[in-house]
Parts: sequence; structure tokens; C-alpha cells
Amino acid sequence: MRLIMGLLMSLFLGLDMYLYESKYLGHWPHQKDDPDGEYQAAETVHEAAGIVNPLAEDGGSITVQATVMKWRKANQIHNWFVQNVQGGVDECQESEVTIEELKELRETIANVLDARGTDLEDEVVKSLLPPQSGFFFGGTEVDQWYWRDLEETFEGLTTLIHRTELHKAKLVAKTGNEYAGSTYFIYQASW
Repeated sequence: MRLIMGLLMSLFLGLDMYLYESKYLGHWPHQKDDPDGEYQAAETVHEAAGIVNPLAEDGGSITVQATVMKWRKANQIHNWFVQNVQGGVDECQESEVTIEELKELRETIANVLDARGTDLEDEVVKSLLPPQSGFFFGGTEVDQWYWRDLEETFEGLTTLIHRTELHKAKLVAKTGNEYAGSTYFIYQASW
């Protein structure tokens, strides 16, 4: 019975990880003619969500947040965020992640993937993206699941970074404002 309960718990409990993208949308009267479209976007979100702004009839800003990546028991990726973004503190807290840090993670994954199947594989895995044990964190073996998590994360980050940079470049070209289209990312894990 204990074995069955342990197996069931390991299936349903565990390390869940999320990367959120957040975007501030200004919705103040002086922004109505803003060429980056933030005012109209905020208006649309306000209406769709049924949010009534108690501050003013025509004002108030909103932050939109969406889950852009998620993982389950990818403990080597979690360990990277803990060590490189969260200062070694692992308390299920939200942590802001810069686009530069996401690029660094993608580069780290590329280096590990490049070492796959070579004589350097074990050394590179241990130094760059070692598995991390923890309460229902999943296996610590470097097996097909380890490599699948790396491949999927690399592909997801490549798409996310490209889309984010392209969107920002378009808005900067349109507005002349280097801060236009500013987004930020948040990493959070739970178990």
C-alpha cells in the first residue's frame, strides 16, 4: 500500500515550473495618441476582463501576464534558475528574469547539447546543468527525459527570444522610444 501511495504521489506532486511574460499597458489620458498602441490595448483588456477602474473614468494602467513556458520536474533547468537568477534561494518565490539571462540559459543548454554523446558529456553536464534532487523533483539521471527537457527548453527559448526581440524592434522603429514594448519575465517554481 505504501508503495502504491508513493507512486501516486510522485505522479501528481512534484516540481512545476513556470516562466511568465508581463507587459505594462499604459492607459492614462495623455497616452491616447501613443503610437505603440498601449492605450488601446489596455482599453481592450479592461473591457474583456470587465475591469472597472476606480481611479478615473478614463485612466488607469494594467499589467498583462501570460505563461510562456512551463516545465514538469525539469530539475536541471530549475537548478539553473536557482543558481543564476535567484541567488541560490529556492523558496518558490517569483523572480524577475531578464532577456539576457534567458539568452544565457539558451547558450548553456546549447553547450550541453553539443557535448551529448562525446567524451566530455559527463563533465559538461556536471559543470553546466547538473540534475538537482529534491522533494518530488523527478529523477537525477541523465537519461532521455533529461535530454528531452533540454531540447524542448532550447526550442522554446529560441522562439521566445526571437519573438520578443522582433516585437521590440518593431515598436522602437515605430515610436523612436527605446523603452517601447518593454516586457519582463518572471520565473516561479512550486512543489
